[in-house]
Amino acid sequence: MRKHLLFREVNLRIHELTGPEGVMSGWRETLGEAVDYACECADLGCTAHVPLTRDKFAEIVENPDYYVVAPGHYPGYAEIIERELDYAVVMIRGDARVPARVP
Repeated sequence: MRKHLLFREVNLRIHELTGPEGVMSGWRETLGEAVDYACECADLGCTAHVPLTRDKFAEIVENPDYYVVAPGHYPGYAEIIERELDYAVVMIRGDARVPARVP
């Protein structure tokens, strides 16, 4: 399994656990605060966190080709779709492209 797919699964679980029905509901999500999601870059040693609201994460993962990464964590084979101060949304191109599961 490619690292970005593994961490997408981790992030989907974080999203589930921090939601209204999750065991961690309210955890850092009061008044739209960011939740720390895992960077979905390809670096196996990466431990960066990406702060996003749950709504923003849900918007990103609607497209199975989009991954959320920490600033500067985009490889040469990724197209930057959106770049913000705390994160970037990338689309992986070419042979490395494997769409993620859509929740």
